[in-house]
Amino acid sequence: MVMVKICGIRSEEDIAAAEGADALGFIVSTPGSPRNLEPARARALIQNAPPALLKVVVTTCEELDQLLALGEDLAPDALQVHSALSVQKFTQLRALTQLRLYGLLPIVGPVQEIIARGRALAQVGLDGVILDTVVGHRVGGTGRTHDWTVSRAVRDALHPMTVIIAGGLTPQNVQRALAQVRPAGVDVASGVEEADGRKSRAKIRAFIHQVRSYENSSATQNQAH
Repeated sequence: MVMVKICGIRSEEDIAAAEGADALGFIVSTPGSPRNLEPARARALIQNAPPALLKVVVTTCEELDQLLALGEDLAPDALQVHSALSVQKFTQLRALTQLRLYGLLPIVGPVQEIIARGRALAQVGLDGVILDTVVGHRVGGTGRTHDWTVSRAVRDALHPMTVIIAGGLTPQNVQRALAQVRPAGVDVASGVEEADGRKSRAKIRAFIHQVRSYENSSATQNQAH
């Protein structure tokens, strides 16, 4: 089943709106993001989120001690380092935490370099990688898609590693992304928000419906063959 992660959760209302999702992302220590939370606020939201959901702390922080502190203090299920953290630091982090760990693969530059970083992160023992859009110096939160043919090449090269696609996903395009990339998960933020930044229950419901409909149609096609 494709994992659906709703990222940039900022309130109890956002959590309620995300009903039906598999994972929630809480952004901390990322000053450039409009969805950035104070750690204490993130901790309270994580504690109040449904136990069955995967709670993910998302951060661009690259300091090992701070990353460990976020994992210990906020008590999430997973830590997603959404920056170009070195493989060496990921190796150290993997040895020091039992949390699930997710790393970033920015979709920019030669595809073989993206694949090489992904393979190195797989060897470290990461639980998955996020393929995300780069705009200027900004990675993630751009609301823009990237070249899904590159993402598919990366996904195929890294199989069976868990590959999650992000960047500009919406209820209108997520089925095309799934068909083209065939990821293990999809990660959405701005694509399911209202103009004021609140998460939209209707848009999230539509997004999840599109994902599950795609899965059902794919299963039916496979049975037919």
